[in-house]
Amino acid sequence: MKYIVFSMAAVFGVPIMTALGLSFSFFRQLLMAALVASTALGQKIRINFVSYELYRGPDRGFEFAATDLIGLAIILVILIRSRSKISWFPSNITWIFLFYLSSFFSVINAPEPLFFGFSILKLSRSVVLFWCCVNYFRTEENIDGLFYGMVSASLIVTYFAFIQKYLFGIYRVPGSFDHSNTIPPFLNMMLPIIIIWSLTDESFPFWKRVLGVVSILGSIFSVASTFSRAGLALSLACVGASLLYVLIKKPSFRVYVFSGFLAVAVIAGMIKAADSFLERIRTAPKSSEEARDEFNEAANKMAKDYFFGVGLNNYSVVLTRVEKYRENVEVMAGEEEAGVCHHIYWLTAAEMGFPGLIIFIIMIGRFCWLFLYSSVCSKELPWLLTAGILIGQSSLHLSGFLEWAFRQTPVLNLFFILSGAAIGIIDRPQIEEDDESAYSDLDDELYEDSQYY
Repeated sequence: MKYIVFSMAAVFGVPIMTALGLSFSFFRQLLMAALVASTALGQKIRINFVSYELYRGPDRGFEFAATDLIGLAIILVILIRSRSKISWFPSNITWIFLFYLSSFFSVINAPEPLFFGFSILKLSRSVVLFWCCVNYFRTEENIDGLFYGMVSASLIVTYFAFIQKYLFGIYRVPGSFDHSNTIPPFLNMMLPIIIIWSLTDESFPFWKRVLGVVSILGSIFSVASTFSRAGLALSLACVGASLLYVLIKKPSFRVYVFSGFLAVAVIAGMIKAADSFLERIRTAPKSSEEARDEFNEAANKMAKDYFFGVGLNNYSVVLTRVEKYRENVEVMAGEEEAGVCHHIYWLTAAEMGFPGLIIFIIMIGRFCWLFLYSSVCSKELPWLLTAGILIGQSSLHLSGFLEWAFRQTPVLNLFFILSGAAIGIIDRPQIEEDDESAYSDLDDELYEDSQYY
């Protein structure tokens, strides 16, 4: 039945969304909002072909979700409506391509090439979403769809977290995802953007600003409900860094009032939850940290033994089957199927080798540099948002030392969607004053630098 529904959505839903997007500006904004919001429901609205649900690695099948169908409709709208304005090779695409290429080299040593196929398909879909969002934000005048999408995604996760915590009494809520550890990196990527946007957009009516604040508080509540100590610390850091940035860049009475309200609300919430978190810290099992260390050590050995790694999405297979790498595993020794390394950088080194790790670091570092440069160059709203994207992605990369959440479908998709939005936003100030033919002749120094390097 699910295959029939998916086929019907692809055959009929995509053309209908495309036609409406071509006809109405409002619907294009709605499509972008739905694209972002759908990442919060990626685990709920998805279909897997050739599924291996018992596998312990990041990817367990050839997966497709509503996000992919909405993205396809947006791409078709862009290709039909704005073909002459498209950036075929957007900023940082070189390093994205090299990262993509290095993942193919990793299949050389993969004991299960099929599992590699699961991950390479997901990576391909995410890169397509990046290209889609770059060109959407380069060609659309109104970018409010991004705001509504992020707020909707935050409220969706908050809804599930609230129900799970207070109706079902779940201790560490997973929200709309498979695991509670997905919530902090997912929400923390959007939290700073919503804060900066809500405080600095002078065109916002009061209700829209309140909607942003509600989603901010909901995000912090959801992260706190996971009892992730690192996740909550990063959430608070995101709030603090975002408020500080706004107070420096766009100080005003409104900013002071909303910043004060947010600070008081967050502090009050932390006081209320302090006892629970202190208990969590006191009773946290040491075995969890020990297991992480053991998995990291196994990943280190794999990276040293295989120049191109053991294969994307094959770490768990190798750790399960090869005694050499499992001999030091004690905490999880009783598990028939080995788990996955929780350190994203060691996991990348194990599966793609040190060359793959270096390219990965350069790729995400390049994004951070572009966003940092743009966030300090202007006080105009579109560019201010790149500061929020930078802060949010920095929290994701810091959490990578403790979690492999970057590889999870909702987080990976959101990362590339927001990265694409930021790159598109960086280009916007260069094109808004030009006529339509000038989109292909941008000569701004920043754009040229990011385009070719």
